[in-house]
Amino acid sequence: MDEPSGKQLLTTITLDILKPHEPSILDLAEKVNALKGVKKVIINISEVDAETETIKMSVIGNNINFQEIKRTIEENGGAIHSIDHVSLEKLNSS
Repeated sequence: MDEPSGKQLLTTITLDILKPHEPSILDLAEKVNALKGVKKVIINISEVDAETETIKMSVIGNNINFQEIKRTIEENGGAIHSIDHVSLEKLNSS
């Protein structure tokens, strides 16, 4: 298989996340949106129970750092269940 040519940037990622009720989705969105390279955060709640919420979070930007997003989610009590969508962009097209 050929190696990718040029640098590839993560521009969109959608995550399925289980999180406690606090912080709110607004607070979590603000924290993720403050990360370098992030331009937009969209969160939809898909399920709520007595102690947790299941959410879909889409993060859009330029050169998004997945590890920073993951760290922020985990620091706020969340756990990533799955990565449901990824979009990469080549920096240098050859």
